[in-house]
Amino acid sequence: GEDDNEVDDIEVDQNEFEHLFVASTTPKPNNKITKTTSLPDSKKKTYVNLIDGKRSQNAGIALARIKLTFEEVREKVRKMDDSTFTPDQLKNLSEYLPTTEEQDILKN
Repeated sequence: GEDDNEVDDIEVDQNEFEHLFVASTTPKPNNKITKTTSLPDSKKKTYVNLIDGKRSQNAGIALARIKLTFEEVREKVRKMDDSTFTPDQLKNLSEYLPTTEEQDILKN
């Protein structure tokens, strides 16, 4: 429908999104989460993607529809300030909260 065209026009800064929603950690044996390295072996830094690509893209679209920077959204959510969010926006954001498994990965 008409809303589909709006989705195509939304630009998501993938680097900023990953900075806010991808945690870096040290590798653990038998971890089922996909890991990628971005530096040479001497300075290897491992990134753990907590959400899959499609979920990441959909979350980016939901965040882009909110006319705030990712940092502003993060701060308002952290402070539980819902004064600038509509109920629909809050519902959309809640769909991208970490699962119990993702929370456990972050804790370990």
